[in-house]
Amino acid sequence: MAKISWDKVKRLREELNSAQIVESDTTITLTTKQMFNQYVNMTAAGGVSLPGVTGANGWNIIVYTTSGATIYVDPDANDKFVLDGTALSDGERIKSRGSLENKVKLLNDSADGWTVWSGATPLWIAD
Repeated sequence: MAKISWDKVKRLREELNSAQIVESDTTITLTTKQMFNQYVNMTAAGGVSLPGVTGANGWNIIVYTTSGATIYVDPDANDKFVLDGTALSDGERIKSRGSLENKVKLLNDSADGWTVWSGATPLWIAD
């Protein structure tokens, strides 16, 4: 699959000021300490597992793929995503459609879980 340049990834990083970058080519599990201004660059198929939320604490994260592979984002079993205004079930994950440069922005804005910021769909869907 085609890959984009690291320079483009760094420019996209500016979407979150002072973002921390994690790069992975496999499934990773993030900790609560990694949930503020986190930028996850997935370089191959895999997924990102999120920690359980403890309220509306403003955690924010961007998950991005530079490989075009399908990427999954898994909430905690007791948390849910709100995608296009629709609340998914607790523990239901979202996935990319496997296109180059897919990204999803997530915000923890409630005790129930995560809101998917606009612009993610139709590239990210419930799984």
